[in-house]
Amino acid sequence: GFKTGIMYTRNDITREEYPVVIEIHSDGRFEADIPLINASYSYLVIKKAGVKFYLEPKQTLAMILDWDEFLYADRMRNSPHNFKNIIFKGPLAKINEDLIGFNEKAFDYKSFSKKMKTISPQAFKEEEDVEYKKNLENLETYLKNNAISDKAKILIKNKIDLEHANHLFDFVSNRDYFAKQDTTNAILKIPVENDYYNFLQKMDLNDQSLLALGEFSTFVNRFEFSKPILVYPKPNETNTFIPEKTFEQYLEEEKITISNNDKVLIESVKTKKFESMAAYEEFQKQLSETYRNALKGYSQKYVAPFINVRKPEKLTMEKWQLRDSIVKNVFHLEKNLVYEIIKVRAIDYDIKRSNSENAHAYWNELEKDITHPFLKEEGERIVNKQYPIDTFQNNTLPDNLNLKLSINAAAVQNKLPEGKPTEIFKNIIKNHKGKILFIDFWATTCGPCVATIKEMKETRKKYKDNKDFEFVFITDKGQSPLESYDKFVKEQELEKIYRLDSDDYNYLRQLFKFNGIPHYVVIDKKGDVINDDFPMYSFNQLLNGILEKYN
Repeated sequence: GFKTGIMYTRNDITREEYPVVIEIHSDGRFEADIPLINASYSYLVIKKAGVKFYLEPKQTLAMILDWDEFLYADRMRNSPHNFKNIIFKGPLAKINEDLIGFNEKAFDYKSFSKKMKTISPQAFKEEEDVEYKKNLENLETYLKNNAISDKAKILIKNKIDLEHANHLFDFVSNRDYFAKQDTTNAILKIPVENDYYNFLQKMDLNDQSLLALGEFSTFVNRFEFSKPILVYPKPNETNTFIPEKTFEQYLEEEKITISNNDKVLIESVKTKKFESMAAYEEFQKQLSETYRNALKGYSQKYVAPFINVRKPEKLTMEKWQLRDSIVKNVFHLEKNLVYEIIKVRAIDYDIKRSNSENAHAYWNELEKDITHPFLKEEGERIVNKQYPIDTFQNNTLPDNLNLKLSINAAAVQNKLPEGKPTEIFKNIIKNHKGKILFIDFWATTCGPCVATIKEMKETRKKYKDNKDFEFVFITDKGQSPLESYDKFVKEQELEKIYRLDSDDYNYLRQLFKFNGIPHYVVIDKKGDVINDDFPMYSFNQLLNGILEKYN
């Protein structure tokens, strides 16, 4: 009843995702080529059942799975099942046997949620330290009774360390959420002292094998967004600048007459609040072209040339100087591999609102803080991916249109690779030839997907039957049960809808490299990719730029 499985691989250094379809043949063979930059102890999913395995770059692993165990896991689908009846073959067989032989104690997440509201951070830390020691004792017992490989020892120990750290990080980060909901809870008002984070000092944050574990993805995310480290430099004080002439004086100087309608509109906006960017854009359309051109001319002559805007690379390096201090003086850590990874992970976001020249200048500065060669390679690749070294911004387009396009609509179009995933996708979009397509990968069981579709309802109505572009919705049967799917589609008046079987949907995940949803892709009229990770929340701001460039 199924022909594929999937492995949700990712690069935790660059945040890139690489879902890989596992093709299952009629005789039961299954195979996949999995992209890796470091060892990975992860799992593949076949018919919603997760099977753990360890793999290294340039190695091949064979596994013989037990069909009866799959049937058992399916019957027990409401509780997690750790597959044990696996025969491993190849040079990595021994370490895989060692890893699945260790019985982990399950974490009680239900009790964890209650504790956030009922005990202090320090009390939770003391309880968690007790559980951590029990897990280490469990490992010691396993090592005494089994002759396992050194790699397996390190991986199991690191897994215990990462899970311990993730519980501690999650406890304090989630408390903030609950505190906003319940402002009278005295427990939630107890501050988190700096020594709460001393668990970081007990970890080997220079051990590259941390990256092999699925728990590392959570850990590095929690670390980089923990409250102590989220410090920023003071904003640029450009708001004190007073132009030489007012806008009214400029109008008189240039002998520009503004209509009474413009005057009324401008007066009304002084006390008006806009609920969204779309509402502001609608207001702008009501102003005359004369007024808008005059405002632009005034800005170019009396405002823009005199504002000393801090260069993006200078601002960003100030941020890291502040965070270096936090790492040293609050966390009491020396610079380490994990912290360098955090810096590389931030590059993509840091340079998005920059340009090619500044992005490369920023990387040249940041690279001086990076000591690991493989991180330097990844950082270089991130910058060159967004701003190829031989391209520079053309700043002649009005209103920084070119900047917006380079950020959010991809400066260079991409051809889809040949193969089965592209065939499946082209079979869908052939029904929409000659239009730019905004593809929405979604599911009825995905809260953010549903929320965005509801928010976009009026926008879809506004552009219904537009000659230039269409909205296309793709989901899979497993995540969108038919009854709830039909009801939601009718309620939201969705058109151009496709509900695929899980096998075809898996191939599309691989094609567009996404693990989570919602995920948005923009396709041009020829069927090439404009953007394979479009920010749908900026649709109204970016639409005109995309149409101008690709229509």
